[in-house]
Amino acid sequence: MFVNLLRSLDRRLFEPVCLLVDASGPYLELLPDDVRRVAGGGRRLVRSWPTLLRALRSLRPDLLVSTVPHVNLAALLSKPFLPKRTRVVVRESNVASISLRTDRRAPFFKVFYRGLYPRADAVVAPGQAVKEDLVRWFGVRDERVLVLPNPVDTAAVERQARSGGNPYCQGLNLVSVGSLTVQKGFDLLIKAVAHLVRGRSDLCLTIVGEGPERPRLEERIRSLGLGSIVRLAGMQVNPYPYLFHADLYVLSSRWEGLPNAVLESLACGTPVVGFHCPGCAGEILESPRQGMLVAPGDVKALVRAVDYYARGERPKGRSLLPARFHLETAVARYQEAFLEVMGLG
Repeated sequence: MFVNLLRSLDRRLFEPVCLLVDASGPYLELLPDDVRRVAGGGRRLVRSWPTLLRALRSLRPDLLVSTVPHVNLAALLSKPFLPKRTRVVVRESNVASISLRTDRRAPFFKVFYRGLYPRADAVVAPGQAVKEDLVRWFGVRDERVLVLPNPVDTAAVERQARSGGNPYCQGLNLVSVGSLTVQKGFDLLIKAVAHLVRGRSDLCLTIVGEGPERPRLEERIRSLGLGSIVRLAGMQVNPYPYLFHADLYVLSSRWEGLPNAVLESLACGTPVVGFHCPGCAGEILESPRQGMLVAPGDVKALVRAVDYYARGERPKGRSLLPARFHLETAVARYQEAFLEVMGLG
């Protein structure tokens, strides 16, 4: 999401510099050549931040924007040491009051969230649910929280989706994308598939992603006899053919921020069914053509929703993404917000 933003900011208004805790990973090659990169020199924040702070003091930026929770806290802790002109904006991508419950650092994080987030010049939330969570649980003033939609580069998604072959066999193909964690609820999705296969023999579920829950999910697949039905495809550099060629995207999360995979699935023209979990997923869909959400954790309702949409036909390649998430529209909102924070709006 941030790479999309960096690529698309109007260079007549902004001169972006990308600060990297760890200058490695698959997204580096997607950064445009005109974006200067400053690396912290370590693989962990505690070792990289002194270097990045020195760079910030030298750069004297008008705006510092961060989007990863522990980096957000470091940025806010450093605010007194930055030039007075520098405005600090942090983006909270998740429902923090819930996500912190599963983090072993939760007591530490809660204290710092409550103490530091209200000091930000602005906090960006991807949806109304995240904003309400920040205001209610972390003391951020309502007017300081900016609700800005995630930008989706629909042209790039379509190009990459069509560049790969069809990864599926004939039949009904379901897909879900995300890290293999408790949050994503893939155990519930596998349970739903166990119900669905009783009524049809042509079903296949592909889960794209990697994470610590893989051994548990593999055991669950074996115990339910779904080894030929459910595929854990691992991390994919180009996941878009999986979204484009699928019949349905299934969101099984226990909670979410604003799920990018759902947005990208809709950009591929693939409708979404899933749980109306805490978070912003319920703020995406505008019509039944795009899909439907059912009660959180209700596996039987999810089975019925999948079965209902599986009976329909969909024309391939027609984007279902709501217009407010399209790259140009969303980036324009971000630019207006950044200028306003800097007092230039």
